Amino acid sequence: MKKLDWWLTVVMGVSVGLFLARLLYLLWDVNAHPALYAAQSAPWTVRLIVPGACMVLCLVVGGLGKRLIKNKRK
Repeated sequence: MKKLDWWLTVVMGVSVGLFLARLLYLLWDVNAHPALYAAQSAPWTVRLIVPGACMVLCLVVGGLGKRLIKNKRK
């Protein structure tokens, strides 16, 4: 169970890290090429919806898994 708990922690951390990396890259790209994003009909923040949803899903599933593991240990 400790190994599964460790893997859930790793997956949760990686999902947050990937989202933050995507956010920082997108902020840099928007500042580097503002005309490109001004020409699009959707705001640039729309590109963060799918990675954000995946991150939240990983955090929820990981949190529930860690909670189940914690309850089984007691």
